[in-house]
Amino acid sequence: MSVHGAPQGFPLPPSSVPSTRPSSTSPPSEQIIYVRNSLGETLNKLGFNDVVPLPTSSELGRDLSTGESIILPLLCSTINALASLLERVDTLNDRITHTHDSISQVANSVPNREELTASLAPITSSVRDLSHRVSTAPASHRPPPPPANQAPAPAPPTRKPSAPTPGLHPDFPRHDHATNKYYGNPEAFANSHPTSWEASHFANGGYPAVSSFLPGIQDPTGPRLTYAQVSAPPAKGKKKSSPQGVASLVSPPSSSSSPASSSSSSSRPSTLPAAARRFYAPRQDPLPHPDRETIAATFPDIAAEVLRSSNCALPLSFTAKVNSNGTVTLLGVSPSTPASDYAPFFGALAARLNKSFPVGSSLWLPYRPAPNENQFAIHGLPLRYLPEDNEGLFVYLKAAILNVKGIEITSARFRNPDPEARSLKLAFSVVVTTSPEDGKRMDPNIFLLSRKREVKTAHSANKTT
Repeated sequence: MSVHGAPQGFPLPPSSVPSTRPSSTSPPSEQIIYVRNSLGETLNKLGFNDVVPLPTSSELGRDLSTGESIILPLLCSTINALASLLERVDTLNDRITHTHDSISQVANSVPNREELTASLAPITSSVRDLSHRVSTAPASHRPPPPPANQAPAPAPPTRKPSAPTPGLHPDFPRHDHATNKYYGNPEAFANSHPTSWEASHFANGGYPAVSSFLPGIQDPTGPRLTYAQVSAPPAKGKKKSSPQGVASLVSPPSSSSSPASSSSSSSRPSTLPAAARRFYAPRQDPLPHPDRETIAATFPDIAAEVLRSSNCALPLSFTAKVNSNGTVTLLGVSPSTPASDYAPFFGALAARLNKSFPVGSSLWLPYRPAPNENQFAIHGLPLRYLPEDNEGLFVYLKAAILNVKGIEITSARFRNPDPEARSLKLAFSVVVTTSPEDGKRMDPNIFLLSRKREVKTAHSANKTT
C-alpha cells in the first residue's frame, strides 16, 4: 500500500506522518536548504518528483536532527551516482548493439567465393582465349629458318671481367661506421684537391683534428674509385666505361700501346716541372733525423719495392732528399708522370718509411703532393659587399678576376677563417689560387669593387713549416 500515491518500499518523508519521537537540536537554516535541494534533485533524477511531495523547509527543520541532515545529502549523492552510472551503461549497450548491426550488414554485403568466381568468369575466358591465339600464331608470321648450308651465327663474344678498380684515395677523409673511426688526411687531400667539397669543408673546420684520422691504408672498406678518377674526363677515343681509361693507376698498359700513343691520348705535357713530380712525407713533429743521408740514398729503392709489390704500373725511378725538419721528399725521374698518379700508394710508402727507419713518437705522415700552384693574398676588400662563406666568395672572385685579368682562379678563401673576427672589421683579406702560368700575370694591384686592391704572394703555413 502506498500513502499519498508513493510506491511501496520507499520511505515517506517526515511531513507525511506525525512525529512520534522527541526532536533533537534542529540544524541551521542554511543546512536545511541544502538538504531540501539535494532531496529535490534526487527525486527528479528518479522520476518521483510528481509522485512524492517535497517537504517544506519548516517541516524538515522540525522533523530532522543535525545528524540526519548530514547523512541525507550523502545518501542522495550516492543515489544520483548510481542513476548516472545506469544511464552510461544503457548508452554503451546501445552503441554495442548498433556496432554489431553494422558489422553484420558489411559481412552480408561481401560476396562469397562462388559469386566472385562467377563474376570473373568472362575475364578468365578472354585471357585464356588470347593466350591460345598467341601460342598458335600462323607460321607466316614467324621468321624463316636459316638455309641448311648456312653456317650458324657466331656466338656473341664473352666480356672479360674488368680490371679491379683502385682503392679509395688514401688521403680522402671518411668515417667508417662499423669501426667508428676516421681514415685519411683532410689537410693533405685539401692541398691536393683545392677545388673539392672536402677542401672547402676542411677550411671551414668541418672535420675533426687531423690527429684523429688513421692512415687511409688501414681503411677496411672495399675498393672504390679515387676522387681524381671520378672527376677526370675519359680519355679521348675510349669509352667512358673502359677499365683502362679509369684504372690506369693500377692496370698496366697493353703491350700494343706505345709511349707515343699513350701521350697523344692524354692531355698531360710531355715534360712536367719538378714541382708537379715531387711528393713528400713530413714528420708529425718537425725534427731532424740522424740518418738523413742513409734515407736519401736507400729509400728510392725501398719505395720502388713497395710500388712493385702493390702491382703499380707507373715508373719506379725516384730521387730522395731529407731536409733539416726530417721531411722525406721523393722526385719522380719520369718527366711525364705527375706526383698525383702515385696518390693511391702514399699511405703504403709512409708506412714502409716508418718501419724501415724508426723515429719514435714523431712518425712520418702519409705522403702528399708538393705544392704546384700559386697563392695570392688580396688585401683591403670591404666586408659588406662580399658573401660571408667561402663558396660564395669563390663564385664572385672567379668571375671578377676573370673579367679584370683574364685569369681563372681555382680556389678562394678568407685569410681569417673566423667569421666573428671578420665581422669586427671593415676590410679583410682573401687568398686565391692560380696555376703557375696564370700566376705570372698577377700584378701587385688589381681593381675590384671599383677600387685598387693590393696583391701579394701568399705562403702557406702549417704545423710542419
